Amino acid sequence: MNRAMNLCIDIDVLEDAVLAKLNKRVIPKDITRHLAECAFCQERYDSLFSQYSEAAEIFPTLSEESITKAISSLSDESINPFYWTVTLWNDQRTTQSELRPRMTRAADSSSAPVNQSYLSKGVLSTEDGEIMVRLTKNSDTRDTVLHIISNDVEKYQNVLVSIEPLGVELMTDKMGRIDIGQLDLPKLEELKLVIKTPRTSFDLTALTQDWKEFIGKGEIQIKNASNDKLYIEFSPEGENYCIKVRLEKIQKSRQQQTIQITASKEGRQAILEPVKKGLAVFHEVSESPALRVKIFG
Repeated sequence: MNRAMNLCIDIDVLEDAVLAKLNKRVIPKDITRHLAECAFCQERYDSLFSQYSEAAEIFPTLSEESITKAISSLSDESINPFYWTVTLWNDQRTTQSELRPRMTRAADSSSAPVNQSYLSKGVLSTEDGEIMVRLTKNSDTRDTVLHIISNDVEKYQNVLVSIEPLGVELMTDKMGRIDIGQLDLPKLEELKLVIKTPRTSFDLTALTQDWKEFIGKGEIQIKNASNDKLYIEFSPEGENYCIKVRLEKIQKSRQQQTIQITASKEGRQAILEPVKKGLAVFHEVSESPALRVKIFG
């Protein structure tokens, strides 16, 4: 009896064999051979198999492929404090009295032509209702306009909007709007917008000298109110100029980064460029009375 027990299969090995069976994997031949000859191990195997089978019915186990897919679908957006996800608006989150002032700030600040009419396509929002997005369609042109609404100007003015699952990334104007034309959007229930606000920004109007005086003078360093530093170089380029924006090492992110420059007070000439090795280069920038820089990602 003692000799038989010494030759029995370890409980951990039996558990591996049970899991292999449940996951339709091959059990090693020496294990199956021993089970056929040892009633004691076979009884323990059957008991474990019964327990694991019952547990699998109550708590279905995800396949490795499903787990890998779920993990890969998780992006830095879920933890990035500068990314805001909006989905189909649930009217139970916000009462109408709370909604009305949120819609006033951006929506009523400019007037549309009287002869144009718009049809509402739906409203999306963040979980806390801090940011709302209204989708409307121009009944004349059939173009769709995406309008971000927030009390915080940094969350709607010249921000990036990623339209999922299409993978399209666009930029809002000064009023928080994007004319997406006749882009074929998914159903509202499937639509997800990721609003990307700037991680930091710089206003060159705060320079003590006119920034035009720095054209062709090499790299200059500027700081913002948060004491972040940025290095900018202005170079002549035909009748216009080229801007090189360099980040400090501390500002570099593992995520994909973009730098935006807004070269007018109206915010209508915002341009985006990707960051490569901490540097973004803007070509053929026309002269203007104001220049702002925003860093995303």
